[in-house]
Amino acid sequence: MLSVAVFAKSSNAGVAPRNVAQDYAAIGRAADQVRIMAYDYHWPTSPPGPIAPLPWVRSVLKYAKSQIPARKIILGIPLYGYDWSGGQAQAVTWLSALRLARAYHVSPHYDTAAQAPWFSYTDAAGHRHVVWFENEASSQAKFGAALGSQIGGVYL
Repeated sequence: MLSVAVFAKSSNAGVAPRNVAQDYAAIGRAADQVRIMAYDYHWPTSPPGPIAPLPWVRSVLKYAKSQIPARKIILGIPLYGYDWSGGQAQAVTWLSALRLARAYHVSPHYDTAAQAPWFSYTDAAGHRHVVWFENEASSQAKFGAALGSQIGGVYL
């Protein structure tokens, strides 16, 4: 079985040379599975934001299905987040994000448009942090998008 991982994009134009160069249609013809890395919409050096906002995930799936047989598409779903401060982020797990929120006495918010949790806090040195991460609800939203798209499956 040939399984190929590709960067997520919602059009042939992509957003960077690395994903513009990936020809979904050609890869879809050659591969048994195309694993779409539908994460890092925001990344460690980007401004803070959701890792895989649901509207973007749906756009990625819609474009992928226009180029690749749906049964070959496997959607990559993130199980992590980022803690941004000073223009740089550190990766966090769901559990470490919740521990941070508890330690700084803040309650996570849930962005219903992005379908992702987030919170902000100020550390002991006075640095402001913004944390976006994934949880059960955000993962379920992505599972639902995959199911509704009738693709081949998901990977975590």
